[in-house]
Amino acid sequence: MKVFISHSSRDLELAKAFSYFLKTLYMEMDIYCTSLQGTINQGENFINSIESGLKGSNVFIPLITQNYCKSKYCLIELGYAYCKLAAKQKYYILPFCIPPISKAEALLSTPLSYLQTATLNDKNDVENFVKILIKNKLIPETALMKADINEFINRINTAILNNGNIIENAIILPICSDKRNPEAIFHTQDNNNHIVNFNLNANNGDIRPEFISLVFKFPGTYNFADFLFANDNMELTCVLNNYTDSLTNIDIEFKYYEIPQKLFTSKINLNSGKNEIKVPIKGMHIEGLKQISEICFVAWDRYITEIEGMFSIENIKIN
Repeated sequence: MKVFISHSSRDLELAKAFSYFLKTLYMEMDIYCTSLQGTINQGENFINSIESGLKGSNVFIPLITQNYCKSKYCLIELGYAYCKLAAKQKYYILPFCIPPISKAEALLSTPLSYLQTATLNDKNDVENFVKILIKNKLIPETALMKADINEFINRINTAILNNGNIIENAIILPICSDKRNPEAIFHTQDNNNHIVNFNLNANNGDIRPEFISLVFKFPGTYNFADFLFANDNMELTCVLNNYTDSLTNIDIEFKYYEIPQKLFTSKINLNSGKNEIKVPIKGMHIEGLKQISEICFVAWDRYITEIEGMFSIENIKIN
């Protein structure tokens, strides 16, 4: 059995963790992974090496992340594997997606979209993956007994937290409680800096809205609980710049379920200028954390001291 692990070079820790896990299943497994020392030696033509690895493999495992989808090399490797499969060779393609990429979108708009994808930090999916290898006689039956799947998933979740920003998958929605005044809040983005301008009288009305809010909305729901098991000190961090000194406070709300319900609110007292914000995730209800749908920055009317103003939220992360 020769396995080709297809991954982005930016997902080095994920690839290493997965390679190590495969070796714990079956030490004699031949693994081609460019992130492993010795796979491509100094002075070697890396393109020729990768091509040789693809030709010699009978199992192709793509680790599909946001970085993977942006990598031309990764997509070429995926295309090569598809050609081998289409040629009706005895060949296995076993794709994994890594949050925030979902199973539904992992292979979307590719010729392999019909393949079922597993999630790399899902215990049931990883256990099923091992069973597939055993069923096809690619590894011995004793492999499942050796597999420490919980330890592996914790390592993957740690790598996911260290490697990227899960907030990047959110859709940003500026919201005003008064539907007649949609221009009361205006949002622009520069990388991970979210700038909010507000004008409570934008509709020339004499009634101020109850609140304005910048909402980070996840497609579907997002499981924060698994990450909490990997990092007990996980927290939301950001810098709020109170440029015009027009806010006294802001509420950070965590909402869960597809029809959003409030899980937790942290009221933050604000100073003029930069405010370093940290909101611990630990202590929130674990079942709610499994279905996070929104993170909202809410400025209630009583928090706003000026009709017009500006603030920004920089470097918002879950880490």
